[in-house]
Amino acid sequence: MILIACLFTAFFITLLRVYKLVFTNKYFNENIAKPSNASPMALYFIMREINTYQFIKKFKLRFFFSVLCIGFVLLFNISANVSIWPNIKGLTIEDKQNSIAFRNLRGSDCIKEFNALKPVLEAAGKNDYNAEDITSILGKPDAIFNNGNTLQYNLFPSNNGCVGKVEFNNGKVVSFSVTNCN
Repeated sequence: MILIACLFTAFFITLLRVYKLVFTNKYFNENIAKPSNASPMALYFIMREINTYQFIKKFKLRFFFSVLCIGFVLLFNISANVSIWPNIKGLTIEDKQNSIAFRNLRGSDCIKEFNALKPVLEAAGKNDYNAEDITSILGKPDAIFNNGNTLQYNLFPSNNGCVGKVEFNNGKVVSFSVTNCN
């Protein structure tokens, strides 16, 4: 997955650099020339960009290429703003940030982060959150009891008994608690 992301990023950077060549030539009528003091590796990539630009210019694809670049930028902007909790209603941005903080600190001291999510758990009954929604908010539980009706989260790295519990009845949240924490 990381390799695909790196390749896509390299492709997008090349796309933007070629777009800069298209934009420079179209609006400022500057000629494209290869630099004389570039390393062989840099010169290879620069020549690839210039060849791509000449291909675009030859087939009169500048407008299409501009629309494609702008479309990519808009796509990244839209996808960056899409929530990872699309089906969970009633979550504020602060709740989402607290959820991310809790999930990132799992395995260490995360009592404060669990307590910051108490308003979400209190509103869970009103918003009809089920076990899947709570798992999306808090992450995978450390233990599941009572046929899936109780989710337990360890709030300290050592197993000293300090846990946060979320209990369900008929698939809906009925209570939550923090126990054995001094």
